[in-house]
Order: sequence, then C-alpha cells, then structure tokens
Amino acid sequence: MHRYFTKAIVTVMAALLFAFPAYAKTERAAAACPFDIVSATIQNVTFGIRKAEAEAKAKAEEKKAAEKEEARKKAEAEEAAKKAAEEAAKALENQPVPVAAQAAVPETYTQTSAQVYNEQEQEAVPVQYQQEETQVPETTVSYAEEQETEATQQVEQAAEAQEQETSAEVKAEEQEVNEQAAAVQTAEETKTEETQARSSSKDNTYEGEKLNAVNGMIEGPSGTETYYNLNMSGVVSNMQDMGIQGEYWVRDDGVKMYGDYVMAAANLDTHPYGTIVDSSLGEAIVVDTGDFAAYDEDQLDIAVDW
Repeated sequence: MHRYFTKAIVTVMAALLFAFPAYAKTERAAAACPFDIVSATIQNVTFGIRKAEAEAKAKAEEKKAAEKEEARKKAEAEEAAKKAAEEAAKALENQPVPVAAQAAVPETYTQTSAQVYNEQEQEAVPVQYQQEETQVPETTVSYAEEQETEATQQVEQAAEAQEQETSAEVKAEEQEVNEQAAAVQTAEETKTEETQARSSSKDNTYEGEKLNAVNGMIEGPSGTETYYNLNMSGVVSNMQDMGIQGEYWVRDDGVKMYGDYVMAAANLDTHPYGTIVDSSLGEAIVVDTGDFAAYDEDQLDIAVDW
C-alpha cells in the first residue's frame, strides 16, 4: 500500500511542477486567487486516483490470469503423475517371475499323478499340490505393491506442494489487491473532504437579495445580475485553452461552478476572462460574455441549470 501511495504522491508533485509554470504565464495569473492552485492540485490528485484505480484493476486481471495458469499447471502435473504410475504398474505386470522364486512341484504330486487317470480309484489330485501350484511368490507381489504405493505418495506430495504454493501466491495477491483498494478508498475520502472544505471556504456572505429562478434580475454587489442556462462545454474548453484550469460541476442549488467559483458572463473590457467578481451567489469567475455587455458594462449573467 505504501508503495502505491508514494507513487501517487510523486505523480501529483510532478504534475504540479509541470503545470505551475504554464499557469503563471496566463493573463489571469496577476489577479488569480490561491484557490486556483488548490483547484489544480485537486485535479492532479484526481488523475493520480484514477491511475491507481487502473493499476488495481490491472492487478486483479493479472491475478485472475495467474489463477487460471496455476490451475492448468496443477492439472497437467496430476495427469503426468497418474500416467507415470500407470506405466510403472504396467511394467511390473510384464516383468517375469524370478526362477528362484518359482515353487517346485511337490514330490507327492509325481507319485500320485496316475491316480487322476485311474478310472477304478478316481482319486483327486492332492490338495497340497493344488495350493502350491496356485500360490504367487510373495516377493513379486510385495515389490509391485511397494512401487505402486511409492508412486501414489509421490503424486500426493506433488499435489500438496503445488496446492500450498498456489495458496500462498493467491493470499499474497489478495492482500496486495486489498491494500490497493484501501488506498483508493482513502484517496476518495480525502478528495471528498477536500471538496467539502473547498465548498465551505467559498460560503456566500452577501446579505442582500440573491438571484433566483423567480427573481430573474436583481441588483447584486457588483451590479445588475441575470441568469442563463446553456451547455458550458465550449466555455470550459475555452478556459482550459487559455490556461485557466478548473473543474466544471453543478452546485446543489443549481449554480454552475468552475473550480471554486460561480461561472458568469460579463463585459470583457470591464472584467477580462478569469477575473474574480463578487456576486449575490458567491464569488464568480468571468468565463463568458454576451450581447448584454454592450449595454451594461457592469452586468453579470450567472450560469445556472434552472
């Protein structure tokens, strides 16, 4: 977890070192608020979080592929061990019985073998010969059993070792994934706290009449205020092209925001792009203009979703 957290910190610092010189060159730099830097920092932290999430997802996919590979190797090992045991057993079956181990024909059978063909007496072959004739040498049976038992034990030991190794690797990977998930969750919680702090730091202290959907035109702290509701994607792209960085979002009361500031259109001669202006809805940043600017150089047109 510390490894990925440190990596995220280094990524953020590198992004700040790269972004700040470009930011300082913009025409907004002279009148910019320190909160712009905070906004850029948050944006880079968001990038780091997303990168950490992508790495965690890649790790999970690698873990899944590794599990499949381990299962395949385990099946192949079991199949190979089983085949080896079968070949060993087959080889033992084909091995000839040692001459020294073969039982000799008992003498009683030689003496009484004629009794089998004597139609008058009809006596059976001695039981002693029947038992000795069908008896398999114990040395051969014991050797085959030992070989089969040894092969079985080897298969079981190999399977057990493979299972233990796989289990250890799976546990290590699970622990690493859990640590990464915890790091991502911590980063998200930190981002939420920073967002809340950012919103609270821009609380509106204006006590006069505030612009709303019912009162479509009021006199605010900087002049006449009206509102409009248009797609802001082009405006956001234009601001970023000028090097004025910020995150577009919509406040709970429907006011459209760029970073920590209310988005507003104004007369660009009075309030150039990026200028921070007081409004009835909070501190506003000039991101747009309109035809109204030709008639009222102090008017602000506030962007909302009403």
